[in-house]
Amino acid sequence: MISFEYYKIFYYVGKYKNFTKAARKLQTSQSAVSHAIQNLEHQLGCRLFSRSSRGVEFLPEGERLYEYVRLGCEQFFRGEQMIAEAVSLEKGTISISTTETAFLCCLSEILENFHKKKPGVRFRLMNAATSLEAIRAAEEGGYDFAAVPTPVAVPKGLEQITLMEFTDKLMVGSQYAFLAGKTISLKELSGYPFLCLREGTASREYFQELFDAHQVPMHVDIEAATNDMVIPLVKSNLGIGFTPGPVAKQAADREDIYEVHLLEELKPRHILLIFSEKRHMSLAAEEFRRYVRGLSLTGEYNKCGNMPCSRDDLL
Repeated sequence: MISFEYYKIFYYVGKYKNFTKAARKLQTSQSAVSHAIQNLEHQLGCRLFSRSSRGVEFLPEGERLYEYVRLGCEQFFRGEQMIAEAVSLEKGTISISTTETAFLCCLSEILENFHKKKPGVRFRLMNAATSLEAIRAAEEGGYDFAAVPTPVAVPKGLEQITLMEFTDKLMVGSQYAFLAGKTISLKELSGYPFLCLREGTASREYFQELFDAHQVPMHVDIEAATNDMVIPLVKSNLGIGFTPGPVAKQAADREDIYEVHLLEELKPRHILLIFSEKRHMSLAAEEFRRYVRGLSLTGEYNKCGNMPCSRDDLL
């Protein structure tokens, strides 16, 4: 079998039509290039080039062979470059299915911090309507990770990393500003128009369990499809409602909305990153998982919404 190295040398000689340029590209001597071409010609049983003082020209057999060798070598070099970039994380893709709550609370900032360290890595995001849909995409749909809020049932065979802990806040608009800073009970809350996310979402399940635990009927006057609709609806005085702490703080800093304290204790919720240990991941996805696990293990949080801080020594 003819050595691929001979074909590689043949490719560069054919590309540059010059032994000296080919040797320079291959970082070897001109005599080594000439010797390799002679060996290739001997093994093939025909001459491939005609030589002159100006360089080399293809003979018919060499020209026909070059068309095949060129395609093969260029494909090989592209594959080699792709692997080199993946290993160095200059390129690569990380796919994440996420709910809006998970994205707004912390995932967007985590992606931003990771991107600063590895700017060549790309992200493919799916905006899942529910946590179940996000997890199913990671479990069956080819996504590397799912980012979802609790409460959620994590299927067997999947692993999880806690990205952050948060508590929901009860928010009101200007019409109900007299409630700002006050403490009201769930029973009192039922006397005001209440808005909540639609059925099937983790948030709706969480608040339904809260009302049921205190034996207070939950009457939803306005059902929002996504979490980013809650703040505008509250600001428009169409109802009062809960939103995750990080989102509530950001909104209160710039919107005409206010926090109301709830008498009943709200249990903390978490944003989870869910994935399969058995699923083959790209090097970029493996690095992201290591980075996120490092954030979780350090237990470091910034002052805005208890969001994990990035750490330079994690990458």
